[in-house]
Amino acid sequence: MYNLELFDKHKVEYNWGTLLEGLKLNLLNVREVGKYAERFISAKSQINNDILIELAWTKNSVEEVTNLIETLLKDIGFNYDIQVENRKWRYCIIKNLRQVEKDNKILLEKVAEIYSDFDYPEDMEDVIYYIEPKDDYNPKIQSKEENVNRLIKKLDAFLEKEKEFLNR
Repeated sequence: MYNLELFDKHKVEYNWGTLLEGLKLNLLNVREVGKYAERFISAKSQINNDILIELAWTKNSVEEVTNLIETLLKDIGFNYDIQVENRKWRYCIIKNLRQVEKDNKILLEKVAEIYSDFDYPEDMEDVIYYIEPKDDYNPKIQSKEENVNRLIKKLDAFLEKEKEFLNR
């Protein structure tokens, strides 16, 4: 489980849609939703919404909190793009791993797990160690170290591209 500081750390904006997708992906716990609701109410004191108050005080099941957020989003007419919110989660998780994991082989294994967790997104295929390269690169004639370094460079390029997409 992650907390919302992950988004602050990597300077990625988040909203109720981000939280909802995080709950659905089992990446976020309900306490974080409560904290977000409290901050939301404090920052926008003119808003008087029973669902927000319930979210701020309720520390119930993921299913109940998910239903409350879905109702809130309908009530306030908030639409979001599921794919964008999932990309925010994916970017922040991978970026955080890139910063903390010093062993590149372990890093690439964890990135492959994230690839699986996010339902095998096509845009990640170039950074997955067990997928054959689509270009002319032949990993069989390179050393393991060269292959790992190549994938790390591709991972860094992927993260930069995702950062640009999310900051547009």
